[in-house]
Formats: sequence, structure tokens, C-alpha cells
Amino acid sequence: MRSRIVSVVLAAMVWICVAAGQNSAKNSAPAKTPVVDPALTRSMDQVLKDVSSIQPGVTRADLLRVFEAEGGLATRDGQQFVYRRCPYIKVIVNFHKPDDADMDWGNAPEEEWDHDVILSISKPFLESSVPD
Repeated sequence: MRSRIVSVVLAAMVWICVAAGQNSAKNSAPAKTPVVDPALTRSMDQVLKDVSSIQPGVTRADLLRVFEAEGGLATRDGQQFVYRRCPYIKVIVNFHKPDDADMDWGNAPEEEWDHDVILSISKPFLESSVPD
């Protein structure tokens, strides 16, 4: 008898909890549709155009019109760059070492790097700035 009463009470409690959950779901506000920001959309369109102008085969000088080298460790044949208009937009670029490059190619002064050719460039990504 006692177990039957406990079972009935537990069943009633479960029913009340389920009903309350369904009620609160009906009363909760519907999710708001995100509002498109036209100014941000135009800015991002320009970012995508600028970034897509840099492809394998173009020179470091072309890259440096849109991006600048990010601080931190870098080598002549690979480096991370930040978009000039926003330091949170980044790409990783690898450069082709010419077949006729001498042994000191990687240690040459930066003034000689402008004609290096891009071998690969990552898709743009977002990341906080890295301090020098």
C-alpha cells in the first residue's frame, strides 16, 4: 500500500514537472532573427576582395600592399601576416625558394625579399593581436 502511494506521488510530481517545462517553453520569447549590419557587410566585402587579390604566384611586394608582417618569429620562407585595416584578420603565407637561390637566401636583408613569390596562402582567419 505504502509503495503504491509513493508511486502515485512520484508520478504526479513527474507530470507536474513535465507540464511546467512545456508551459515555460511556450511562454519563452522566440529567438530573434539576427539583424544584418549593412556597413559591416560592405566592410567585409572589401576585406574579402582585398584578401582574394593575393594568390600563389604574386610577389611579397604585392602582399605587403594589403598585409603587413605580424610580430614574432618569422622566416623568409614562411610567416604570418595581418590585414593592414584590421590586425585581427590574418593569413599564413609560404614563399617559394628559387631553385637558383644561394645558401644565404634565408639570411638576406629584407630589402631583397620584395620579389619572393608566394607559394601558398591560408584562408583568412580571425585571431587576437600578438604583441612583439
